[in-house]
Amino acid sequence: MNKSDLQNFFYHSCDLLCVLDQGERIQQINPQWIKVTGHSEAELTKRPFVDLVIFEDQQRAKAAFEKIHIDKILLDFKCRIYCKDERVIWLKISAKLADQTIYLSATDITELHESQLLFDQAQEATRIGYWTVDLKTMTPFWSPMTYDIHGVPRGTKIDIEKAINFYASEARPLVNQMVKSAIERGISWDKELPFINAHGAKMWVRTTGQPKIEDGKVTSLMGVFQDITDRRDTELIIEQALEETQKFKTALDSYGSTPK
Repeated sequence: MNKSDLQNFFYHSCDLLCVLDQGERIQQINPQWIKVTGHSEAELTKRPFVDLVIFEDQQRAKAAFEKIHIDKILLDFKCRIYCKDERVIWLKISAKLADQTIYLSATDITELHESQLLFDQAQEATRIGYWTVDLKTMTPFWSPMTYDIHGVPRGTKIDIEKAINFYASEARPLVNQMVKSAIERGISWDKELPFINAHGAKMWVRTTGQPKIEDGKVTSLMGVFQDITDRRDTELIIEQALEETQKFKTALDSYGSTPK
């Protein structure tokens, strides 16, 4: 790629590209910065990059740039910056230090971040998490809500056996069979089962499992995991109330049919 190609790439990229000096002052930007932020070139250049970052994220940003001078690279750092119209947007930033110059690339992830926030709020409201298992490594992945339902600190390393042991003892043979059938025969599941979390709380959960098949072979499993304890408790109360009502009605009928 010649110099002309590099210049075309720089000026026509959909990402926000800029060049910083070793003191992290902006020396050059591409037009996407002006389009996304509304700032002019003069307003953006010759100022420290961290000045663009909102106050709440500045300490993290300063620490990230300090790390560049040690590691020579920064990957997928997320922070918020101010636009000229006072909007705040989220950027995902990667940068590389070479020849005392920092080459920085940023992507506007505001819509993605807001969608993720709404998704997280929906999970909180409905107590729904999700999980996956890569069958090559047999490594499970849990969403934050799945950790919360299990009563396990987020990020804790887990394995399939430990995960299955959270189910009540009477449910474990069924869970083992469902997992086996999914792996060997590609059969999905959707069950409501008794469960005991890490704190010893007895619960009910809905678990689903869906095999992912590639070239005729199951390569991973994924599914939804939901705390349905409140719903099951409500159903039990209604069921008990109906039983008591039926007993009372039967008693009344019996009393009414007794000869006077």
